[in-house]
Amino acid sequence: MMEELNKKIALFGGCHEAVNEHTGLVCWWWPNGYIYGSAAPPSFSEDIKICFEYIVPKVFAEFGKAALEELLDKWVEDILRGITRYDPKEVALALCRAVEKLIDD
Repeated sequence: MMEELNKKIALFGGCHEAVNEHTGLVCWWWPNGYIYGSAAPPSFSEDIKICFEYIVPKVFAEFGKAALEELLDKWVEDILRGITRYDPKEVALALCRAVEKLIDD
């Protein structure tokens, strides 16, 4: 389930799967062309830093400022109300789930 979420978020963020010319293995690539180097997608659901580096700007670009503000307001509200514990992995997961809902709607 988590790999599916990470894959959906990675694709939304501009990452892609491709064959590494040097190894012949399928792996994930960052939008800037650098190799992530794994057959599994980047772990956006566990890393808030990469969420803000790749996903938050994409939300702004795709959905606009109002959608980004609404997304971040709800995300912060969930943290403050205790729905999401202030743990880096849980915070990243909550943000990914909110972005997933935005993508799916």
